Amino acid sequence: MSHALSDGAATVVLPQNMDWVDEFNWQPVQQATQYSLAGSLLVDEGTMLAGRPITLSPGAENMAAMQKSDLDTITGWAAGAGQVLALTLDDGRVFSVRFHHAATAIDARPIRGFRVPDGTEHDLWKVAIRFIEV
Repeated sequence: MSHALSDGAATVVLPQNMDWVDEFNWQPVQQATQYSLAGSLLVDEGTMLAGRPITLSPGAENMAAMQKSDLDTITGWAAGAGQVLALTLDDGRVFSVRFHHAATAIDARPIRGFRVPDGTEHDLWKVAIRFIEV
């Protein structure tokens, strides 16, 4: 099974073998510390309600190949400010996400040797996609 991305009207099935590479790198508890004038440590702590990064990246070189036609759909979605999408992972979890424009939202590179001479819509691309959960 593969991950899927949907805007409610259209769905793009993402390539197999895309890994959520930063799944365990985010901590929902954020903390700020400072010292009072008397020398005591003041800790301000809170739980983040959104903003978790979700980066889907190919598991190995030339894996997770995406056709250009699907890449065009996804880059079209990324071009719209405020676009909220449904990301369904292959294990059934569903996340509301936006493209992470503070980083490179979409990193796409053509896969050498997989160019189709009769048209570019079937050319294969290796893609990493960065989202933030909203």
